[in-house]
Amino acid sequence: RKRCHGETRLRTCQPWAKIADATLFAMFCALITGFTSWISRCFPSEAHNLSGEKLSSVQFDCPAQHFNPVASLLLTTPDGAVKLLFNRDNFVMTGRASAIAFLTYFTMNVAFTGVPVPTGNFTGTMVIGGMAGGV
Repeated sequence: RKRCHGETRLRTCQPWAKIADATLFAMFCALITGFTSWISRCFPSEAHNLSGEKLSSVQFDCPAQHFNPVASLLLTTPDGAVKLLFNRDNFVMTGRASAIAFLTYFTMNVAFTGVPVPTGNFTGTMVIGGMAGGV
């Protein structure tokens, strides 16, 4: 069994450490987004004005014909979240839902910069800006 002590052995163990770091961070993000989505309110789907454009709203632990605005921001693709945030006819994205999603997404985005995974930052910045504007 190899131990990762010393400079020469650290090089052989470093890829596994990066994989473990990224995996643990992904599990942490899944728990945080799931929990914050779970504690937020559900709204009737009729109140969600789609204005002819197909927007992705997430039901997440809501009764039938309801949706969760925080889950719709956090548990969708960044493109879907940007469409929801910058939709002019979107009256259900309340300041409370935007604030909860903003704090969660901002914290994860700041922490993600230290994880050794190549990612883009442009869409995440757009989502954070849209959420801050909704607050």
